[in-house]
Formats: sequence, C-alpha cells, structure tokens
Amino acid sequence: MKSFPAPISSDDLRATDIPLVFGSWSDIIEFAATFSPQAEFKEKMKPKGIAEIPVDSTVKEIRAALFHEYRRYNHYGFPPSEEVKQQCLQAIAVLRTKVK
Repeated sequence: MKSFPAPISSDDLRATDIPLVFGSWSDIIEFAATFSPQAEFKEKMKPKGIAEIPVDSTVKEIRAALFHEYRRYNHYGFPPSEEVKQQCLQAIAVLRTKVK
C-alpha cells in the first residue's frame, strides 16, 4: 500500500509540489492529504466543501476545501461525482497560480 506524502505547510507549498497531471481521484486525495488543518488553523473552523469556497480564496482555504472533500468521500466509502472531481481540479489549477 502506498503511503501518503508528508504534510506541507501552505507557506512552504510551491508550484513544484503540485502534480501537473491528476489521472484519478486517488491522485487528487494524495495531494489533498499533504494539508494538515490542525497545523494550519489555530482556531477550529467549520469545513467548507469545494463548491462553497469563493473564487478569491486563499491558499489555505483552497487546500482546506480539498482536504475536506478527501475526508468526506473517504468517510462515505465511494468516490465523488465527476462534477466534484472537476471542481477539485479547477481549484488545484487556481491554487497553482497562487503559489511560487
């Protein structure tokens, strides 16, 4: 079984840390798992899904939403719809433009 990569703080995230190609939901969740909400947010926050984040979201907010979708569908035990996958890929594309 493949282990997930170590967490990367949003301040340390670089464009080179974001894969150029995501072939499957597993690839998306592997990247989403590099986010650690406990380390990023000092106060408990209500998680937002990928469809709930505004266009001008911060790097942390986008990563938190991706992490939330990863955990949500892990809990459900089935992969998300194609629409949710596409929203995640769009958010990752935006994320790539916000980091160096």
